[in-house]
Amino acid sequence: MAERTKTRRWIVELLRWSSALFLLSTLAQAVLAGLFVTGEVDLLMWHDVNAQINSSVLLVVLLATILLWRPARASSWPFWITLALVTIVEIQKTLGYLRSVSFHIILGVLIFGMASVLTWWAFGYQLPPQRAKARKK
Repeated sequence: MAERTKTRRWIVELLRWSSALFLLSTLAQAVLAGLFVTGEVDLLMWHDVNAQINSSVLLVVLLATILLWRPARASSWPFWITLALVTIVEIQKTLGYLRSVSFHIILGVLIFGMASVLTWWAFGYQLPPQRAKARKK
């Protein structure tokens, strides 16, 4: 029983820290974009590099939500939120490459909000207590 709890605990920790890293990376995207707009043209390259890092970290978040939902039997909504985030982030990257700045900014705010909610939930999530199995006689 304790072994199962340990298995679930590492999944929760993975979700917590990967979602926090995703949130920080998303915040860095806003900072890099803001500095680019003020004239630091070289930061556009870093904005692009961070977008790739952001997408990779989000895949780890997605994996953690799948593991928490299916094997660990937690709620499914974090998975669906993360799957929506993956879709929105890919649309966001496409809009950025197309230089569609107005929609790019709007989606960036949406991504940051969703990432904040997911991270807040992950750090507040408590593993449910394990039920003792009835003994067979």
